[in-house]
Amino acid sequence: TRKTFSTDHLTRSHSLQLVSYLIKYTMTQQQQEDGCFPRITASSLSDGSLRGTIVSLVGKIVANDGAIWTVQTADGTTVPVEVGEENTPPPCHFLEIMGAVREDGSKKVDFFIARELGDDFDMDIYREMLKIQSNPKFGALFGPTAGLARSV
Repeated sequence: TRKTFSTDHLTRSHSLQLVSYLIKYTMTQQQQEDGCFPRITASSLSDGSLRGTIVSLVGKIVANDGAIWTVQTADGTTVPVEVGEENTPPPCHFLEIMGAVREDGSKKVDFFIARELGDDFDMDIYREMLKIQSNPKFGALFGPTAGLARSV
């Protein structure tokens, strides 16, 4: 069975942070499809194009200083994830983190929620899926309308 983290564990500060991002997106009309977040690796943050974007980050925690988890992603590079002192890492090796890329250029991700992916998640296969997803020939298969019936 797949375990998921419930939103019940979100602290007040994380909830306020999420609301703040959502209000900002609405006010600036920077639209991001509900429930559709770019799947990224740490190296995806290098050009700054994802600043302020809510993203999905899959990897494993390789360091934890309490408030910041260092997550190694499928490309082998790491990204710092600001989680706050009140969050403890899950007991599994691999997880998916949803959060927002900082706008200050620091290449940090602000944590919203995480989902356990277990101890035997195959990062090589995931990395290959990311390559296919970024190929323009197949990109539509992974977008917000993927799998929806289209009228002809």
